[in-house]
Amino acid sequence: MNNTIWKITDKISAKAQKALADYDEVTRQLLFSRGIITKKEAEDFFHPNYEDLPDPYSMKDMEKAVKRIIRAIEKKERIVIYGDYDVDGITSTALLYQGLLRLGADVKFYIPHRVKEGYGMNVASIDFLAEEGTRLIITVDNGISAHEEIEQAKKLGMDIVITDHHEITKDVPEAYAILNPKQKNDAYPFKDLCGVGVAFKLISALVIKTKKKDFSPDQLKWYLDLVALGTISDVMPLVGENRALVHFGLIVLTQTKNIGLKALAKIGGIDLKKSSPYTIGFQIGPRLNAAGRMAHAETALSLILADDIPTAEMLALRLERLNSERQKTVKESLENLKASFVEKKMTKALVVGHKDWSAGIIGLIAGRMSEEFSRPVFCLSLDGDVFKGSVRSSINFSVIEALSATKECYIGYGGHFAAGGFSILPENFDIFQSKIISYAENILQDEDMAKILMIDMEIDGGEIGEELFTKIQKFAPFGQGNREPVFASQFKIKEAKAVGEDGKHLKLALSSDSKNIYGIAFGLGDLASRLPFGTDVKIAYNISENIWGERRRIEMKVKDIKIG
Repeated sequence: MNNTIWKITDKISAKAQKALADYDEVTRQLLFSRGIITKKEAEDFFHPNYEDLPDPYSMKDMEKAVKRIIRAIEKKERIVIYGDYDVDGITSTALLYQGLLRLGADVKFYIPHRVKEGYGMNVASIDFLAEEGTRLIITVDNGISAHEEIEQAKKLGMDIVITDHHEITKDVPEAYAILNPKQKNDAYPFKDLCGVGVAFKLISALVIKTKKKDFSPDQLKWYLDLVALGTISDVMPLVGENRALVHFGLIVLTQTKNIGLKALAKIGGIDLKKSSPYTIGFQIGPRLNAAGRMAHAETALSLILADDIPTAEMLALRLERLNSERQKTVKESLENLKASFVEKKMTKALVVGHKDWSAGIIGLIAGRMSEEFSRPVFCLSLDGDVFKGSVRSSINFSVIEALSATKECYIGYGGHFAAGGFSILPENFDIFQSKIISYAENILQDEDMAKILMIDMEIDGGEIGEELFTKIQKFAPFGQGNREPVFASQFKIKEAKAVGEDGKHLKLALSSDSKNIYGIAFGLGDLASRLPFGTDVKIAYNISENIWGERRRIEMKVKDIKIG
């Protein structure tokens, strides 16, 4: 593809070469390109150890939070977990709810409606929870910017324990305790936990402190399927502690005891025995997210908490239908939106919206548009008399810095480096659009918006096979921060054939040093006519296994093709 720039990662340094001498050439280079330069780092990377996870009590305010929760349990005070409507929020809520029940707590949960209430806490819900007799609120995956709501809770006699992982853009609220490894002066060594990761550390600390015979720290491992679901779905970097949590979480998912997840897999045709980040990111996660996007997230939460098969299968079927509806809605919206951009001059940030779009799909639209056009996309929908916005960036552009630089435009905002959300009044839309486009024009250079494909190594195509595939699998699980290795090799075309719906994809038969290699190039079907027999091509690719029936073959999953 002409608009993609290939960048070969730096060759391994002499120092790292020496330190990693026990490994083969390919493994050494892949380790080096992931920032792993010592034997100890390599051993920790390849062999995650559950026992080596950081002490939960090294997190700031953990002791204080645990004591308050135990006091609530002992005094039979009503505890409410205040969650969020995405997969991270749902799994955080489910994990903490199940754990607190086992510790004997009087515990309920509250999930805000994405469209009617929006992200995070709101004063109306705080008033409602106070009327219901709540004495302690524990937030999960939210709360770090809820100043007004926490002040209201305190006035009504409730304590708040915040558990969150979002970036802190201003002073933290005056909550009873705050668990967020991104806080100032927090000694916790790993800063990139997601919401369910922080919730897992909290329940771990509670189990350690309470020392219940029927709920030991070892039993916490059965919650790691939920931790993996939230971590991967929230696109957290799969390095450090996250790598260990996801590694063991995927093992748990292959043998999960969760009735709801098993029902979802059955209805959706998902093989949990082969669980991978793909299983979560592209199969389970979207189905769970569909509840909050198209209806109410409590459907997904109820599925995870289901304790009988008929209920679980009924909820799983509902999620399957909601996900199909979500797919159709997003596809139609994107087709209409892309058509409107064909004739337009592109600005370095896109601001798009439609009065009929649901707040539940604007994040998906922003993400797809950002991937398509290689620039940050700000997508808005009208919710009553307020615009709700979602931002996604697939390039080197800090969303949270952009929102902070234009903060005077918003009723509220928050997010991470690559994603965020905001709300604005309609009368502020024009100035918001002007300021955000101006900000992007000043920050971004033309080269920043080129599609960059990082290549780990150039190798001889004849090396593709079982041995290389086995080496690569040692680097799994792949995801944000630990991408699947990409190689580049020279080949000759034997056959190039457009396949799939409308010939969208490209099936390849190639040769390299008399060895036959096969591959699939998704979305590149239009190249088939330009690749006759004997054409010289350079291909960037991942290596995968193709299994059909009783047959199995190591193939290429093509990322890009250069002709000549």
